[in-house]
Amino acid sequence: MRTASDRPMSMMWKFLPIAVLVALLAVLVAPAASAQTAEDVARRDQLIANQENLLNTYRCLFGVDTNVVPGGCPNPDTVSPGAAPQNPTQADLDVRDGLIQSQEALLNVYRCRFNVDTQIVPGGCKDGQPAPTPTPTPQPAGEALTPAEIFARVSPSIPIVRSCYGQGSGILIEGGYVVTNDHVVWLCGEATVLFPDGTEYTEVPVVAANPWSDLAVLGPIATDKATLALTDGEGLPSGSDLYLIGYPAEFEETPQPTITRGILSRLRQWDSYNLTLLQTDTAIAGGQSGGALVNDRGQVVGISTWSWAAANFGISTSAADQARIIDLMLDEEEGHRYSFDWLSGLGDVGDAQQSFTLPPGRSTQTFFVYPHSEGDVE
Repeated sequence: MRTASDRPMSMMWKFLPIAVLVALLAVLVAPAASAQTAEDVARRDQLIANQENLLNTYRCLFGVDTNVVPGGCPNPDTVSPGAAPQNPTQADLDVRDGLIQSQEALLNVYRCRFNVDTQIVPGGCKDGQPAPTPTPTPQPAGEALTPAEIFARVSPSIPIVRSCYGQGSGILIEGGYVVTNDHVVWLCGEATVLFPDGTEYTEVPVVAANPWSDLAVLGPIATDKATLALTDGEGLPSGSDLYLIGYPAEFEETPQPTITRGILSRLRQWDSYNLTLLQTDTAIAGGQSGGALVNDRGQVVGISTWSWAAANFGISTSAADQARIIDLMLDEEEGHRYSFDWLSGLGDVGDAQQSFTLPPGRSTQTFFVYPHSEGDVE
């Protein structure tokens, strides 16, 4: 990140949140030394440089610790990562992980002291200081898998989803349902689901959709393929290895999924919709929407949803949160599909009949009304 000290004050406030690419919640858990590569070190060095640049922006903006700013204020030098060692050891990673943790702790001190970007401080701020946060839940016991093993285990259950709107990736879950992003099947009542082995299902109905969590459920389909469980990965510490499996920029008739590797940069909270978001640096391209974000045990911990190409990071929604929403969307006990707080702006209308105007691009099939009392909804 290039520092913004020479920009007007309003511009600096605009760019500060974008600069944040990592926030550690606890000590990083690293794989065995034999698994480390120069790429692992290079990722950490880039995160360290990003943190240092943001620290210098805060220092110049608030006039604190300016004596340690390289180049001085108001125009500090941009910190760039050095060359990574070709044969890194566990000690190389441990040193970097410790520096990442200490720099993020200092960033959070600045955020709380000067009341800036406090929404991204884990646990929030209290009395001008970061509030104590619980230790993240450790990853489940067991051996970490190689990327090839993860791909072999997960990819057969990752289909490409082709709709009237476009195409994306999907995940086969229990019950023969396929989940994907809502924007992949936007305003489409059905889609084609094609698995890597060539098995194709046409006219698969979209049985539930929720644009606010960008989630859609198709099916069910009759298949003997292994289903994938949506696992809680919200306890993973920043720096954990993650893999994204999906179909980026595909044009082949029978494409094969791809796998890309990255790390968990940080967790984000979308309080308005009670969603946890996983920010990663895994490479993302069009067509991977709805793909599986997988941990090093081969468990699906997120659903790929958005990307910020300019900042080179992507956002996946928490698989645990989406599993909860899927259960509600498919609950037919009350004869309706679950809508996730879509019409909360209407409030208690009181009358049995209510009119409202849909925003541009919305269709009546997008909206569902929760029946609080008996009667028809038209």
